[in-house]
Amino acid sequence: DCAVGGLDGAGDIENVALGIDIRSGEALEEMEGILSYFDASKIEVEILYMEASDPVLIKRFKETRRLHPLFLEGRVEEGLKEERKRLKFLKSKANYIIDTDNLLVRDLHAEIEKIFVSDKKYKNLYITILSFGFKYGIPSDRVVTVHNAVRFAEGQANEAERYVDEKIVTFLGRITFQKGPDYFIEAAAKVLKRVPNVRFVMAGSGDMMNHCIRRVAQLGISDRFHFTGFLKGDDVQKMFQLSDVYIMPSVSEPFGISPLEAMRSNVPTIISKQSGVAEVLDYAIKVDYWDVDAMADAIYGLVNYPALSKMFAEKGLEEVISLKWNDAAAKIKKVYEDAINECNK
Repeated sequence: DCAVGGLDGAGDIENVALGIDIRSGEALEEMEGILSYFDASKIEVEILYMEASDPVLIKRFKETRRLHPLFLEGRVEEGLKEERKRLKFLKSKANYIIDTDNLLVRDLHAEIEKIFVSDKKYKNLYITILSFGFKYGIPSDRVVTVHNAVRFAEGQANEAERYVDEKIVTFLGRITFQKGPDYFIEAAAKVLKRVPNVRFVMAGSGDMMNHCIRRVAQLGISDRFHFTGFLKGDDVQKMFQLSDVYIMPSVSEPFGISPLEAMRSNVPTIISKQSGVAEVLDYAIKVDYWDVDAMADAIYGLVNYPALSKMFAEKGLEEVISLKWNDAAAKIKKVYEDAINECNK
C-alpha cells in the first residue's frame, strides 16, 4: 500500500522494485488488481518473470529437500501445476521472461544486467544475486560423469578343476545388507523349484553370514547351496572360472568391479539396476534388487539356454575389455582443459 500510495502522488517515492512469488499470499492475490490500477493511472510498470521447466524445478526441490509451499504434504508436481495457474496472469503481463533452466548465477546476472543496467535511467542500479539452489544442486550441463575402468591382473590363474556337472551360480562379495545376499537366496529357491540341477555359491564373509545360513536351511536348499567363506587372490579367479552365472544383487553399489571381473572370465552376469556399473554395461542382465522373480527368471534363462548364455559371455567380454583407464583419464583431462579455457575467455 505504501508503494502504491507513493507512486500515485501521495508520497515522494519515484521508483519501486518488488519481488513477488507464490509465497506472497494475499499480496499476490491483490497484484492483478494493482496492475490494472497502474494501467489506468498511466503508471509505468516493467515486469521480469523468471521461470524453469518442471523437471528442473522438481530436481531443485529434491536437492534442497524442500517441500512446495502450496502442497506441503503432496507431490511437488501438483504444487508446480497450481503455482503456474496462479501466476499465469503475471506471466501474461511480463515485459521480460527468463528461462533459468540452464543458467549459472553469472549468466542470470548478465541477462538481468542486459535488460536493466544498460538502460540509462537505471544506470545507478547494482545487481547482486544470491543463489541458494546452486549450493545444493549443480546444473546438469555442468556435470560430467567419468566411470571407473578396471585393470586386470597380468597372467592367468591355473585352471580350476570342476568336480560337478551341475550349473554353478555365484555371488561373490561381502555378506552384508548392502550387497543383497538375502535376495540372492530367495531367487535361488525359486530357481531350484524349476531346475534342480543347479548349485549356488555364496563366496564371502560378513555380518549376515549366519542369517543367510539359517535362511538357506529354512528353505530346504542346503544340499544345493555352498558357503565358501572369504576368498582372495587366485581363489577369486578360480571361482569365476567355475561359474556359469555371476550375480551382484546389490541394494546400493557406488560402482561394482566384481561384475567386470566376472565378464572378463567369460561369465554371463546379472546385476542390480541400483548399482553404478549398470550405467556402463549393456551386456549384463539388469534387475531391481528386490525383484527376486525377475532375478530367478534371469538365472533360469542363462542356465537353460546355451545360446543366450554364450551371447552374454562373448559380448560381455568385448564390452569389459573396452573399459580402459586411459579413456577415463582422457575424459578427466578434457574436463580440466574445458574449465581452464572457460576461465580464460
